[in-house]
Amino acid sequence: MKKLLVLVGFLAVLLTACGSPGVATPTADITQTVAYQLALIDAQGAPPATSTVAKYQKVLDSLHDKTGDSEAGIANGTVEGQKILRQDGYTGDDRLYTLMQACDQVLTKQEHQKYATTLAELITLMETPS
Repeated sequence: MKKLLVLVGFLAVLLTACGSPGVATPTADITQTVAYQLALIDAQGAPPATSTVAKYQKVLDSLHDKTGDSEAGIANGTVEGQKILRQDGYTGDDRLYTLMQACDQVLTKQEHQKYATTLAELITLMETPS
């Protein structure tokens, strides 16, 4: 748990420093990408496979294209959303990738809806008893 909190803190610092909007800057070190950091958090500190990081990058790119939000903004919102779910006792699948993918599936480019709005709606639905 402590390792996860350290990773979340590191991600917050990394994302604050990477304020550039949109498309990830090409880098030789995949471990410095937002996608890698999100995959690392979901893997609870175990280094993710390159194919896993690519999956995270694909959904980040799609969400950016649909919302105009930066990767950093999407990542920060998703980490915060996961924290809210866990604080409220949600016991279902709350992986960062799952949250981003669920939002990506309902968003379209035509709506121009911000990611935070869609994520908030999703969290509300997830927390609503059936």
